[in-house]
Amino acid sequence: MCYSTLAGRLRTSPEYAMPRSRCWTQEENPPMAYSDLQEFMAALERAGELRRVPAEVDPVLEITEITDRVSKQGGPALLFEQVKGSRMPLLINAFGSPAG
Repeated sequence: MCYSTLAGRLRTSPEYAMPRSRCWTQEENPPMAYSDLQEFMAALERAGELRRVPAEVDPVLEITEITDRVSKQGGPALLFEQVKGSRMPLLINAFGSPAG
């Protein structure tokens, strides 16, 4: 059986079939590069691949427009620190930047 590298859940149906070289057994978990999201975000920020947006933004169309413009220019991940109507910040485009 094969475990998904993304979700960590057992995937047995054919549509989730992975090449054998990318498949791990339950006893042999793949190594994780970062222990949690905060550590990954810190690494992005150190590499200059995270831009913080401190201004309040509307989640309906404003975040989408900003992200679309930044993504099309090959820009960094964005951390919207004040999302209107939410107490939670929003990290977006975290995996959208091309690798070095």
